[in-house]
Amino acid sequence: MDNGNNEVAAKGNKESFAFAEGVYALRFPLSFVMKPKLNLVYNKGNSKAKGEISIFGQKKKLKLVEHHDNQFVFVLQIDSIMIDLVIRFYKKDAFEGFVDTPIGHIFLSGRYLNGR
Repeated sequence: MDNGNNEVAAKGNKESFAFAEGVYALRFPLSFVMKPKLNLVYNKGNSKAKGEISIFGQKKKLKLVEHHDNQFVFVLQIDSIMIDLVIRFYKKDAFEGFVDTPIGHIFLSGRYLNGR
């Protein structure tokens, strides 16, 4: 019986990202000029979350590093610079977080546009 509870808990952890699928509009200083978007996708086949950020028509892939409940940490690589994107969902269709760059943090928020 205890083993069954562990399986349910493990399954819940694997699919905890599924609620966040979709396209989000990002808000941060000067975002009205860039019109950035974040696309989050959950792949059920290998239980991995993926993301893609687009700014000025340029798309960069995000790799999920870790997640705890409603907080996710993605890594974005631009040339040889690693940038962390930390987001925390406070509602099903909105999040807040920050981008950790070598020169400091940029705080941001996001709202749901469309998805599955």
